[in-house]
Amino acid sequence: MIQCSKKEALQDILKKYPQNFEGLGKLKNHQVKLHIDISVKPVASPARPVPYHLKERIRTEIDKMVAQDVIEEHPPTEPAPWVSNAVIAPKSGGAIRMTLDARNVNKAIQASNLPFPRQEDIKAKLSGAKVFSKMDFKSAFWQLELHPDSRYLTVFHANDKLYRYKRLTMGVEPAQGELNMALQPLFAHIPQAHLIHDDLIVATETDAEHHSTITAVMQAITNAGITLNPSKCTFGATEIEFWGLRIGSAGVRPDPAKVEALKHITPPRSKEELSFQNSFLCMMQSNADFIPNFAQHAAKLRELTKKNSLFTWTKEHHAAYEALIERFTVNTLLEYFDMSKPTFIFTDAHTTGLGAMLAQGDTPESARPIAIASRTTNKAEQRYPQIDLEAVGIDFALRRFRNYTLGSPTDIQGITDHKPLCSIFNGNRKGSIRTERIKLRHQDIRFTKTKEPIKPHRVPEKCWETVAVDLFGPMPSSKHVVVVQDLASRYPAAKLVTSTKADKVIPALTEIYETYGNPDVQISDNGPPFNSIQMQNFAKTKDTKLQKSPPLHPSSNPVETFMRPLGKAMKTGRHSGIPEKESLKNVLKYYRQTPHPATNLPPAAMIFRYGQRLDFPRRHATDEEMSRAREADQKKKMEKNEAFKIIDMNREGNIVKVQQEGSGLTLCRHPDDLKPSKSRPDNREEKQECMQNADIQWPEVIEHDDDDESYCLEKRDTAPPPRRSQRKRTTIPVYK
Repeated sequence: MIQCSKKEALQDILKKYPQNFEGLGKLKNHQVKLHIDISVKPVASPARPVPYHLKERIRTEIDKMVAQDVIEEHPPTEPAPWVSNAVIAPKSGGAIRMTLDARNVNKAIQASNLPFPRQEDIKAKLSGAKVFSKMDFKSAFWQLELHPDSRYLTVFHANDKLYRYKRLTMGVEPAQGELNMALQPLFAHIPQAHLIHDDLIVATETDAEHHSTITAVMQAITNAGITLNPSKCTFGATEIEFWGLRIGSAGVRPDPAKVEALKHITPPRSKEELSFQNSFLCMMQSNADFIPNFAQHAAKLRELTKKNSLFTWTKEHHAAYEALIERFTVNTLLEYFDMSKPTFIFTDAHTTGLGAMLAQGDTPESARPIAIASRTTNKAEQRYPQIDLEAVGIDFALRRFRNYTLGSPTDIQGITDHKPLCSIFNGNRKGSIRTERIKLRHQDIRFTKTKEPIKPHRVPEKCWETVAVDLFGPMPSSKHVVVVQDLASRYPAAKLVTSTKADKVIPALTEIYETYGNPDVQISDNGPPFNSIQMQNFAKTKDTKLQKSPPLHPSSNPVETFMRPLGKAMKTGRHSGIPEKESLKNVLKYYRQTPHPATNLPPAAMIFRYGQRLDFPRRHATDEEMSRAREADQKKKMEKNEAFKIIDMNREGNIVKVQQEGSGLTLCRHPDDLKPSKSRPDNREEKQECMQNADIQWPEVIEHDDDDESYCLEKRDTAPPPRRSQRKRTTIPVYK
């Protein structure tokens, strides 16, 4: 039955062409001729045994195909150098589909080498369309007549007889190319009609334009003599299902039924369920266009599919499995490419894979995805420096999206999270040889690189509404620290645990939440134990929503900023002999009382309103108090004329013991540092006594009056002794 959304207008059009939906048609004035390589030796395969339960259905299908003029009995008088077998495939409702096993004859048939329409090219033509129709040609291959000279290549066994095809059949090497070559000219004059294999899609912006296009398509089908399958046709819809996708005016998205089925799929239990046909990886690979960084997430699972690997399902594999399902079930919408809009290319590189996304919009923040691509890295690329690996990611993106970017009148802006690469691709400085080679390869594209803007987390309106959780460790004692930090106040809380298992972490979180309250949102990474079922049940009991940070991006977890001072404090405490528990208490105490640069307030003052009373200094000295303290300290250091008394001197004469008369302190000084004090300008007797004990000669102190002109002139004319830096030093030899 034909599905028609605009029944009144479109039904009137379709009723004018009833012959387009009746029986099996045949393209007029067209015959397909197969060309062979005569050097290939013909093969006549023996007949295969037929299952007993299928014999009657095969006989019915043969009679039906003979009645439709699709096959005929091979004349006994003609030779049959090529003989194949039939392939039976079950269909819904108990029917069967019969095709040709042409593996042997395909070795002799020359391929047509005709181009096929790509899915990307068709999607680019659908931009701006709002009304869609889909038409399916009934048994499209059978509507092309096979040239009599080529029919001997399709002889096959059936019902103890030899039959041959009179129409083109599925399984022959050039069948798809011949079908496209025959049908493309029929609709080439209709720009809104897009032929894809044996289907035809009509996409227009208005209903009136859609009606006129459908009329032109129906008339072209009537003139050609071919027919449609009414049960697979849809007319005048805002969204159609094609390629297993939903195509609509907004863009392309996965089939909701497929998304819902993957939500309830069970994890693979063997290598066959993981990688073989109709397996989990095959289903995800067919939808890789909707999964950002698909190759990175699937890399862990692909390790289990290697030839000599054992299938051991671990927590890491389960985390990658859930990450793939979670990213696919987000139901990403891919919009249509518009050449008039600004284009952005987002790139990312990891040791396990490369990812790229083509997007369009006014700004990078508002850009919507057009296409997504990813691939795994090989062993050589995994050893590249990070800057070269990021450049390889750009090379992959520009190669993959070359049809979208080459010839663009405006610059294609690349967005990366690797800032050093921006100056290299923008021509400000040179990079490595590998990076420069990539730049030269894509110099025909107007491409500039910018740093991806940082997207901070939303600051909650109240304290302890949203918290970030992570594990620190292991420490030398094999223990870990469960760290919880409030995003509003930056207040940290932590507990020591002996293991990272859920049965150890959850009690620690329970104790913290019982002290400060249950948060609304808990942010964590995707690793154990935060991805466990126990953690999900714990969150339900606390009425807390679990939010995961992006995989392979641990820095997006806000609590990571607290890990640096925590790690430094724990390391310092270990070297100082402080127990881990005491070190943890100290870092929490001082971090809570120190003003945070993001809020300019201590975390404790925000979460407890009036802070906490601790021995941590709370008052800071004013500038005036600091200035007075500096002046007093400087004055004390410059007071060198305090009265002293010489007590003793060593025999070398380089150390003198003196006693200050005011404080009575005994100090050791060098003789060059001793000057006559103002209160005792003449200590000649003490010096003579020390000279006799130490057997050294002191310089004679001669007192002069400041008003004595002769002394002043002599002092002025006498050159001062050389400074220490100007004294003659031993030359250090230079070896050449």
